[in-house]
Amino acid sequence: MTEIATAAADPRSAADRMIAEISARETKPLEYWPAAALSEYVAEALPLSVAHAFESPFHRAKFAGLTAPVDLAGFERLPLTEPAEAKGRLRELLAVPWRDVAQINLSSGTTAGPTTYVAYTLEDLRGDGARYAPGGLFAFAATDLVAVALPYDMATVGLAVHRDVQRQGAVVLPAGKGGSYGPPERLLQAIHDLGVDTLFSTPSYAWYLRDLYEAAYPGEQPSIRHLRVGGEGAAPSMLTRLGQRWQADVRQWFGSTEIGIIAYTCELGVYHVAAGNCYAEVVDEAAFTGTTADRNTLPAMVPNGTTGALVFTTLGRNATPFVRFRSGDRGMLPGEPCDCGRTLPTLHVYGRIADQIPAGDTAVSPYRIEEAFLQAVPEAAPWYHIVLRDNAIGLVAEWPGDTAGDPAEVGDRVREFVRRIAGFDLDSFEWAEIGTLDRPRTKMRRVRDERSIG
Repeated sequence: MTEIATAAADPRSAADRMIAEISARETKPLEYWPAAALSEYVAEALPLSVAHAFESPFHRAKFAGLTAPVDLAGFERLPLTEPAEAKGRLRELLAVPWRDVAQINLSSGTTAGPTTYVAYTLEDLRGDGARYAPGGLFAFAATDLVAVALPYDMATVGLAVHRDVQRQGAVVLPAGKGGSYGPPERLLQAIHDLGVDTLFSTPSYAWYLRDLYEAAYPGEQPSIRHLRVGGEGAAPSMLTRLGQRWQADVRQWFGSTEIGIIAYTCELGVYHVAAGNCYAEVVDEAAFTGTTADRNTLPAMVPNGTTGALVFTTLGRNATPFVRFRSGDRGMLPGEPCDCGRTLPTLHVYGRIADQIPAGDTAVSPYRIEEAFLQAVPEAAPWYHIVLRDNAIGLVAEWPGDTAGDPAEVGDRVREFVRRIAGFDLDSFEWAEIGTLDRPRTKMRRVRDERSIG
């Protein structure tokens, strides 16, 4: 890293210049840089971005007595930022004057407490992260028609994808996600009438839309060729079946309101960190499950290949930078190359730490239960939820219909698949009537915690 970390007036443009210069020198785009080139970029962009964060009242108070680090060792001594710390504190988070702010977005509101607000300058909006994703995910031809069935109203993601489609010269259909002026039926009519090529949505909403399309246009195969899903996790079987139902290739992205896009999957289904937009770390998650004293102790970094709590730092963010932000997700940096040929760090994401299923001495990702359920019942739709009760774990799912067989026998098969794939025994399993469980008007909440407090 540089000897003295100094703030730049426009970190986004500075980071963009670094990427352009290294890409020209290596004659490769960011996702194919050699490891030394990526390390060079991080060594410059990380201290510049952190020094800029020190311009905000929030970070000056949080890092009181510390100076902007000039190397990774110093960076890793900075305390983590908890999600709750940033809620409702937009003006303190700002690292630029108010006159430079061009847009403000809100968090999705799926967690309790005050709202998180994130601001952007015009430079931030020009480089909001989507442009650092690989061809085939956020890459479009001028002939493409792209429907963005994601939240627009005060949220970040819909507008971010919308801008990137237009930056590349393609045509965007701002569908939204079931709002007053954009009910799903109107989107389906547009897909039918206009021949939409690409659909951005969440996994559950994409499934729901395909159900509605079949009801509106029986037997007709929709025009969608590319399905891009995010905002929720999904098991491999869920993604495979989505691709089969739409007859489209499926890719995922992973991000947050605070950081923007964090990672995206290649054609092999492997997440790659959006290293032009953020710096990723994994820390010991035990620090977040013990006493208050434990949580106040700086957690240790864990080696590649070890599961832990995911932590991210924005690179080049002007208005509201975040430093060592603990996203609340559980995951792993494998530290292994991907056969797709991209050299960006690979990432495994196991879902929210709060949603992990306690199975003995281990925690199990809810995606493994989804995988078990969908493998056990190929006829089933993904309408289910996991229930955590005191000393008990249950699964409730909609009955897929008589073609699945005998409900009791199918239920026993579900239990067996959960035991084999997720590694524990369900304490209860019950079928719900068709159409009685939640449909995805917002983010699907797959885990319901009904345990008593204390």
